[in-house]
Amino acid sequence: MSPQGKAGVVRRGTRAVVAASVLALSSMALVPAVAQAEVSWENSSTDIQNDPASYPRLSALIDKIENNEFTSTFTEVPDYNQTNKWNAENPVSHLVGARAMNLAPEGETAPKTDTKNRVSDPLIINNSSYQDWQSDRNIILDVYSASMQRTIPMHVMLPADAGVASPVLYLLNGAGGGEDAANWSARTDIQSFLKDENVYVVTPLEGMFSYYTDWQQPVEELHGYNKWTTFLTEELPSIMNQVFDTNGKNGIAGLSMSGSAVLSLAEWAADDGSVANGGTPGGNLYNAVGGYSGCAATSTFPGQQYVEVVTGMRGGIDVEDMWGPKGGPDWVANDAAVNAEKLKGIDYVYVATGSGLPGPHDTLANPELDGNQFALANQIVVGGVIEAATNMCTHDLANRTNAMGMDNITYNFKPTGTHSWGYWQDDLHISWDGMAAAMGVPARN
Repeated sequence: MSPQGKAGVVRRGTRAVVAASVLALSSMALVPAVAQAEVSWENSSTDIQNDPASYPRLSALIDKIENNEFTSTFTEVPDYNQTNKWNAENPVSHLVGARAMNLAPEGETAPKTDTKNRVSDPLIINNSSYQDWQSDRNIILDVYSASMQRTIPMHVMLPADAGVASPVLYLLNGAGGGEDAANWSARTDIQSFLKDENVYVVTPLEGMFSYYTDWQQPVEELHGYNKWTTFLTEELPSIMNQVFDTNGKNGIAGLSMSGSAVLSLAEWAADDGSVANGGTPGGNLYNAVGGYSGCAATSTFPGQQYVEVVTGMRGGIDVEDMWGPKGGPDWVANDAAVNAEKLKGIDYVYVATGSGLPGPHDTLANPELDGNQFALANQIVVGGVIEAATNMCTHDLANRTNAMGMDNITYNFKPTGTHSWGYWQDDLHISWDGMAAAMGVPARN
């Protein structure tokens, strides 16, 4: 056998071992259980409306939404062919209302949450005090999705300057979908990092185990119908552009499960995506994309195993309800590596993964671990195996796009790093300048 043949056998064998290891280890939680703290809650929507002078931006925004109707330009609701258990009375996606975020009072630390509980209202911020947040910059929008026939809460961080037309960055959470404590707001410095930037940061607070894709079948455990591709690329953007003073440009970024999804969403929006943004056919909805530790090649055997880990084992959901039988056409249609050519029209794409080997965030000095040795071992072992798997998937994507001569994608294959939040925060920081430039955000001084 030639050296090349032997290398191929070794590579396939390594893939199988990684896939089996991920399946065996994935039932272990990457985030240790945390205790609920005692704290009183303040700063509700009523407080803001009663004291508009202290919260001028949010007060004005709530009044604007209460006195106007904002409806999506997308009206083609899917035909489900099932008995409807969910609300189907309103055929059009629209903005339902706005709520202020409830935060811990000044000087107190917000409680950590039981990850089994939803945290969208109030949005609870782990290890953050009230001063870490811009009190007049964060709000929850409730958007009714006609395709999913329910209301989706959206966390929106407003731009630094209310008088500047700004782009929209759709920032997606991982496997928990923002329905647990493992979310961008709770686990990263996004508030302080973007505090001086003119960008709307929009994060859905639903979508657990969904891959943010259009499912073939409704699943009651996942809130019913899941048509996330339709919602994010067709229903939501036009509503955002009506409510806010946007500049017509968009970005999308995500980690782990959504690190895969953002690439596929950008590919689905490659042809008519600009229509949802108020433009003409032929342009991509997104000017910038950031995929952190995702598995792009979802139709391959390792990719299918990765989906099985996230949605099947962790979520307890039959993955065939999502894209049908494995190997079927929807698995291929949602494979970002197979459809990589559709990423050509995007100004800036950043794709990153670690190697799975322990790195700078895999020590007890990491504040996320709070000195917990079991949590550290879990992050190194489980997070290392999962990151090694995403590394292989990302190399598959890189090999394909490099062969096509695509020079709009920046790959960051880090020599160390596990599947954990410290590295995803780093990736957001590293990719920000490129994403900001593509979205028309001025460079930092």
